[in-house]
Amino acid sequence: MKIAVIVIACLVATVACAPTQISLNDDFDDFVALLPLNDLLDLAFRYLLSDKEVQQALLYLQGAEFASVWDQFFALTAVRDLLDYLEDAGVPAYDSLNEVAGFLGL
Repeated sequence: MKIAVIVIACLVATVACAPTQISLNDDFDDFVALLPLNDLLDLAFRYLLSDKEVQQALLYLQGAEFASVWDQFFALTAVRDLLDYLEDAGVPAYDSLNEVAGFLGL
């Protein structure tokens, strides 16, 4: 009888401790929640306003040469497959990249 109680207790403990289904999007949300976003934004704006090299890099990212690289990169089948995988997993990959493209004027 004691063995049956122990087996049932082990089964209950196993079911109670079983991992739950967490989506990839939930993992990203958990990661972002760990970041000090206000501090990172302040740091980014400080560099954008005061650092000449960062300003030059931003100008390059907004230029025609990088726009061409951007288009060629997203024309690759492997990149599209990865983005489709992320979308299927619930991560808004295309929306996020479109936001970046909009910020850069691409």
